[in-house]
Amino acid sequence: MKAEDLKDQTIIHGTLREEDLYPAFRSLLLLLDPEKAQGYSEDLDSFEILLALMDDLCVVAPEGYYFGSHPGDGSDYGFWKYED
Repeated sequence: MKAEDLKDQTIIHGTLREEDLYPAFRSLLLLLDPEKAQGYSEDLDSFEILLALMDDLCVVAPEGYYFGSHPGDGSDYGFWKYED
């Protein structure tokens, strides 16, 4: 799977709980960059680790897109186009 296939699609929605976000984000990185994902344990150690995981997902984001919360809904995470 490629991040290009996931543009403007929700990965996880309706939660801001770290214990919900981390496994969803890690699973996504496993699909997109398995080698990089091996550096993350299955359990969340800290909020900083969650942020690092999100940074790694931004690295694999399609050109012109970022990984994070939707500009109109902070609990909707996915690859969203940068706004001008």
